[in-house]
Amino acid sequence: MNVRKHFAARAFLVAVVLFATNFTLQGQWLWPVDGAKAGENMLLVPQQYLDTEHNFDDIIIAAPEGTKVIAPADGEIRFLSVGIYTSLASTYTTHFTQGSFDSAIADYRAKYKTLPVKGQYLQGCAGITLDDGRKIYISGLKGDVELKTGMKVKKGDQLGNVSYCYHKITSPSIMLSVSTPDSRPADPMTPFGLKTTFKEAGELVLPEYLSAEQANEDFTVLMNAYRECYPSLEEIVTPEQFDAFDKKQRAAMKKASPTQISTML
Repeated sequence: MNVRKHFAARAFLVAVVLFATNFTLQGQWLWPVDGAKAGENMLLVPQQYLDTEHNFDDIIIAAPEGTKVIAPADGEIRFLSVGIYTSLASTYTTHFTQGSFDSAIADYRAKYKTLPVKGQYLQGCAGITLDDGRKIYISGLKGDVELKTGMKVKKGDQLGNVSYCYHKITSPSIMLSVSTPDSRPADPMTPFGLKTTFKEAGELVLPEYLSAEQANEDFTVLMNAYRECYPSLEEIVTPEQFDAFDKKQRAAMKKASPTQISTML
């Protein structure tokens, strides 16, 4: 009798473990690169640096160009866009509601003759809203898969094919990030069963005044953003005029008091 109870208990324990494992696998997201294992060929994860850029919430994944990119989870296409990343945090994009990435990219090329980066980095992005309100964003897409905003996608459905997601990554790759229902950055690694490096953003405390050094750093970011995000800037001001304005403002900030600096930015 004791032997029967022992085997019955073991059988029950095995069943519980198998059920829990199956439940976990069902809830776990699929790696977006078709045929690859979760965590395979990650080039960049949260809290790493790419040159001087701090990567806060993206995963960049390498794969052969043209590899299928699939939906990690069930959801609804929230938006579709094509464009370029001028930095990890800045994009220059246009949205579309229906069609393929290849056709949208062709339309973009026809409209914008000049790009601030090489043409191969012009790529597509798909945003998927999940049932719990989280959103998955996958960039670095191309292909002739027909998509439409509002359409339902199932876990494993093809979204497109691997292209080039960012001009500082020279190999074919995609970029993935996740946001909360209220559009705050979220952990992109744990849903795939990976040990995460993601860190929640702390509370932003703004100083009452900026030092001259802080003001100069912020001004550099601002001016670089103008150069990177607005490829048609030279149609408004010449490079010489832009550089002259840059030098004039920096000279003025050197002489200004902290209270004056705060009104100049």
